[in-house]
Amino acid sequence: MVKANLKIYPLCFLTPKQYDEFAQGLEKLEEITHTEIKYDFYERCFDITSDNQKQCLEAETMIIQSLLPHYNEQIDKHYMHGTFEDLAMIHASTQEPPHTPIPTLLPPQIILPGQPLDIQNADEHHHTDDNYGDKYNEENSIKGAADDSRSNTDHSTGASIVIETFNISPQIRNIDDFLIGPLQHNMQNAVYLRLIPKMTDTTCTLNGRSIKIEGAIDDVKEAYQKFTVIQKTYIGLSKKTLVSCLHFHSNNVFRVYFCHLPAYKYHNYVQHHYEKFEKPGNYHVILPVFLNDDSNEFDPPKDLIMDYIEPHPSRDYDDSTYNQPVHQTNSNISALDRAMRLVQDAMQQHINNSNPPSSSPSAVGPNEDDRFQPPLWGLDRDFNTACNTGSREYISNDCLAQAFTPPPPAATISKTFMPKDFPLFQTDSRRSSFSSTSSSLSSPSKKPNDHKPSLNIGNSPKRRVLRIVPQKTSPRSHSPTPFPLVYDQISTIKNYNYGNIKKTLATGLESVRGFKGELKLFAKIGKVLWTVESPEVNRKIWQYDQIIDIVMREHGAMPNFTNMTTSEERIINMLASKNIIKEAQCRSKTAIYEFHCSARNSPSLPYKPIVLYMNQGVIDVRKVVLSEKTVAEVDWVSLDRRYDFQMVLTAKHLARCDVKPYTTFNKWVSVCPITRQMTFENVPNFLQVDHVLFKQTTRYAYTLPFIIDIIRVEKVPLVPEGDSKKIKAFPGSGEAWYDFEIHNTFYDAPFKSNLNLDIGCEVSWQVEDILQSNDPANDTITNYVKNLITFIERIENALNKMPQ
Repeated sequence: MVKANLKIYPLCFLTPKQYDEFAQGLEKLEEITHTEIKYDFYERCFDITSDNQKQCLEAETMIIQSLLPHYNEQIDKHYMHGTFEDLAMIHASTQEPPHTPIPTLLPPQIILPGQPLDIQNADEHHHTDDNYGDKYNEENSIKGAADDSRSNTDHSTGASIVIETFNISPQIRNIDDFLIGPLQHNMQNAVYLRLIPKMTDTTCTLNGRSIKIEGAIDDVKEAYQKFTVIQKTYIGLSKKTLVSCLHFHSNNVFRVYFCHLPAYKYHNYVQHHYEKFEKPGNYHVILPVFLNDDSNEFDPPKDLIMDYIEPHPSRDYDDSTYNQPVHQTNSNISALDRAMRLVQDAMQQHINNSNPPSSSPSAVGPNEDDRFQPPLWGLDRDFNTACNTGSREYISNDCLAQAFTPPPPAATISKTFMPKDFPLFQTDSRRSSFSSTSSSLSSPSKKPNDHKPSLNIGNSPKRRVLRIVPQKTSPRSHSPTPFPLVYDQISTIKNYNYGNIKKTLATGLESVRGFKGELKLFAKIGKVLWTVESPEVNRKIWQYDQIIDIVMREHGAMPNFTNMTTSEERIINMLASKNIIKEAQCRSKTAIYEFHCSARNSPSLPYKPIVLYMNQGVIDVRKVVLSEKTVAEVDWVSLDRRYDFQMVLTAKHLARCDVKPYTTFNKWVSVCPITRQMTFENVPNFLQVDHVLFKQTTRYAYTLPFIIDIIRVEKVPLVPEGDSKKIKAFPGSGEAWYDFEIHNTFYDAPFKSNLNLDIGCEVSWQVEDILQSNDPANDTITNYVKNLITFIERIENALNKMPQ
């Protein structure tokens, strides 16, 4: 059991003689207050321990009020006497002890009486003894010289002292933040330059971006290894490893298109808590597109609203209308006027872009320029207009064919310049049609008044040499038409996704092997939304293997998973039905409160966000989370399906629950067992509650080792109680949403070893133990993804049968 403790640092300096004067009084005080009181002469403080914090406070009050004022009288007004050792005491402690006297009289030499029997043998024996003595003296002198040499070497080199330099990684920018760890058991931040030298008996010195480690060879290796583990963990927690995967349920060759979320047919199923600066129009979803065998072109996605008009960026957007369908009717006069203005702007933009390079450019804003450029569906147009080549030395076949095409009538010009909702892909049939059109128009039988071909609008420079480069045939992987041979797209994408998931999870798991805290690897049902910064992403169709390398890394598009599964009860009831979870059995139901606060344990420190976890039945702080970070994330996009899933690895820094201000706040929380109404108070200068979440979890036992958690999350309304400091909370009357999570219980046992991990140490489990990638029958990634895809397919089938 953890005992309460308290320390008193007096201003006066207490000697052992003075301590003996009040030692008996401290013993009586221990009996009265049921505490244990000791005085630490090294730290110069009273150490009070007890089973109750209140008893420690009583003993503290008695010592401060009754004992210390008597000894504080010996301190002068300048605080020069009585606050530290006197000079006489310091001189006595540093005085050298007397040396042992060297004896002046040597012991007398002992002479034995008698003589040897044989004088000749005696002489030989005496001669042999002399030789042995000389040899012995010579060996002793050599050995003594070697000992002196070794002692001198040890003195000069520091007795096998080794110096090693640890270089800090360039990925770490803030060195101070790297060298200061999270809170320890004493609620103080871990200063690694002080803790690691004490743990390894070494000397560590920071020198710029390197740490000098000095000590014995084994100790230096241990200290170096600790800094290596701390650095690997710090880098892994500071940078999230993210990967996106695409999956289609059939073997049809597909491409993907980024669609605005309001133009998505099932956007009502996408539930997300948007920030104040966000709106649904900022997000996109990925839709599959397929090649039409008749036209040899890609058809628009079936889930795309074709008559959707993107709102102007400068207009105010009402977030309350994001769930309403966006349909434009001909009877709406304002919508017709907006459409006509769009057509006029598109015509004006086409005329401005058709001017020669020497003419002055038209003043068109970047937003308008991007809005009227439709997606090109794989057609890489790297010229200004269809006829103007600009400063390039060649033109494409399409440009040449369009130059020989007569202009449309004036009556149909509005239809010609209407921006297309769907881009066209360059195919061989279209190239052949362009070639036939150009050959028919260039025949000599045409009339003199017929259209004359022109490769440039306006006055073009004379004697320009145009080099026409024929387009190369696309490779098999980039061809829009299926290859004559059998192409197993499902297996190819499966291997591609498996490699990305394994690499992402392996990197994240390896980085948290030295993390002390709570680890959690789970999956969640929701929808993958995309933030698209470059308009080039919307103008093209993409292949599945271009999303990570081109769309994400070059164009900056990022996936964002919804922070809820759904907010509708009918959807969550369907997810919890037997049609989805089949033979899953309900195992338990729990409820907890999450207090999201700003807290600190000292008035001199800044506030930091924390989360307090409290049980519903017994009001007690169960867990304190200082921070939560996402280490690895896999966003799985199920094409042509209304829901996706996410696999995420999170790491939580935990703190003690039995310290202030958490214990103080726990005393001020009360709950009515009948109405469930909660009342609490903030701790002034230490803890302020921001909001409260009430989570009710229903756990189902699924196929071993998987379990399903259906969580109802409610944001509890908070109402201050008049002039009082109390705040009332009313569970059951706030905004609620639901999460559908799938957990693997196989990870619970290995991850528990991270809760009691020393500084700079790593756990015993390996990445292969978690992923089990070497065992095809029990491969963790394959089993996890297989069950998640099964859930997605069941949900889609159930939604198709559900009345809209």
